[in-house]
Amino acid sequence: MISDSLIENLPEGIFVVDQEFRLLLINSACRELLGLGSWTVLTFFDLVHAFNRHYPIEEVIAQVFKSKGHHKVSEVKIDEKFFEVSAFFIEDAAVILIYDKTEEQNLMRKHEEFTAMIVHDLRSPLTVVKGMAELLVTEHSNLSPVKQAELLVQIKNSSEELLGIVNSLLEDTKADLQKFDVTKKPGDINALLEREAGNYRGMIEEKGLELVLAFDKKILNVEFDDMKIAQALGNLVSNAVKFTKTGSITVKSALVEGMVKISVEDTGDGISDSQKEQLFKKFSQLDNSKHISAEGTGLGLSIVKGVVEAHGGEIWIEDNKPHGAVFVFTLPV
Repeated sequence: MISDSLIENLPEGIFVVDQEFRLLLINSACRELLGLGSWTVLTFFDLVHAFNRHYPIEEVIAQVFKSKGHHKVSEVKIDEKFFEVSAFFIEDAAVILIYDKTEEQNLMRKHEEFTAMIVHDLRSPLTVVKGMAELLVTEHSNLSPVKQAELLVQIKNSSEELLGIVNSLLEDTKADLQKFDVTKKPGDINALLEREAGNYRGMIEEKGLELVLAFDKKILNVEFDDMKIAQALGNLVSNAVKFTKTGSITVKSALVEGMVKISVEDTGDGISDSQKEQLFKKFSQLDNSKHISAEGTGLGLSIVKGVVEAHGGEIWIEDNKPHGAVFVFTLPV
């Protein structure tokens, strides 16, 4: 039979059960992985309880004894951990090997989230470029030189924003999606708000909506990351346009108790209280299927929250009376 010392020194969790379902051996790694005390005298039923309803370990062992072969199942989730469980028939006993794959699973999940976040970040400026270019192609004969120049400037600004996002990703790819590094410099926040909101003017007017800008002139230079705040505001404005059929989109700034308060208001259908709780979580999307068809990753507001909090601010949502929603975030002066 396999020696006790060999089993004890394995980095993987391992235990051995005979055909009477008696626990013959168990190593310290297995005790630790399954949350079993190092001093406790264990039985096979303690192991069954540790797996609980997550994985029928007793059925797997019974199959191994019946087939005298090998059984392997990947990605067994117990609480917040992921395990790979393999069971072998060796010398009239079942040997169960447990490998902790939690770190691998978390890295894979973060990679998928990061890819989705990149797609979402690139979508907003690309939408502006596409919309303005289509307008120039289809309506150029009806547009004045001034209007054409305005559209070209918007295309240029959005292209620069795209390039900035790509450069940022190349220079500072993060494994941890929760971390948003910002480089704050003194600047005119009102000018940024006017520029970024203006990039969506064509889309807004094309839907028959009105863009309203209301900025507090008492706000002087504020330290912020120009590109990151532009991305955050772009996400909020593009969402407002997406979910508003009639009325207006309003972007405001105000100086309130040492904080710059920025809001994006729409006159759409609004957001229910039950949905508000999920808004800023990853992959959460509003249920607006009855009103509008719009695909998305559900990462936009999570990105905005990360950017705002990295600046030391807060973000929340309010109702817009009588219709719509108001997204508000603050930046410290």
